[in-house]
Formats: sequence, C-alpha cells, structure tokens
Amino acid sequence: MSAFDNLEKGAATFSEIDILCDLINAEFMMEGILPTYEPNEYGVELESLLDLINRSRLKGPQ
Repeated sequence: MSAFDNLEKGAATFSEIDILCDLINAEFMMEGILPTYEPNEYGVELESLLDLINRSRLKGPQ
C-alpha cells in the first residue's frame, strides 16, 4: 500500500507523511515559486496541499 493510499484512509505514519511532504516541497521549489521567491498560483496550491497533509500530524502518532 502506498503512502497516498494510507493518507487517504487516515492511516499514514509520520514517516509516510514526511515522504509526501518532501515530494511536495521538492515540486514547490522547482515549479511553485517566482524569481522573487514568492509562491506562484501553483505554489499556493502546493502550500494548501502541505497544510492538508500535515493535519494528520496534529492527530498524534499512529
């Protein structure tokens, strides 16, 4: 089962959340920022996705 599947089921471990966040952060750095280092429209969407994924951390350890 993939980290995405586990996240969807609400069963992602902190390690899986870290993997997903690392992937999103890498995408953000490559495609989500303007030359001024402010997020572009896509970057704002990626930031929202990170917020959503990180909500699982607030629920406590799995």
